[in-house]
Amino acid sequence: ELRVRGFLQEEKAEVGELVTIETAAGRKVYGKIESVEPTHEHNFGDYIPELAEAGIELTRWLTGGDEDE
Repeated sequence: ELRVRGFLQEEKAEVGELVTIETAAGRKVYGKIESVEPTHEHNFGDYIPELAEAGIELTRWLTGGDEDE
């Protein structure tokens, strides 16, 4: 399986057909279309409030303290 971004070289095509795609770098890739313009399926998980607090504390530590001081 390979995901390729580029431009379809045929006039038109449908999922399941064999096609040639030209990438932005000019490379030509031949293969079967599995999907067109798929969405990203990853995420960064649930919100963890402890990490937000740790980020604030780390920033204060790295900058030498509160801005009010």
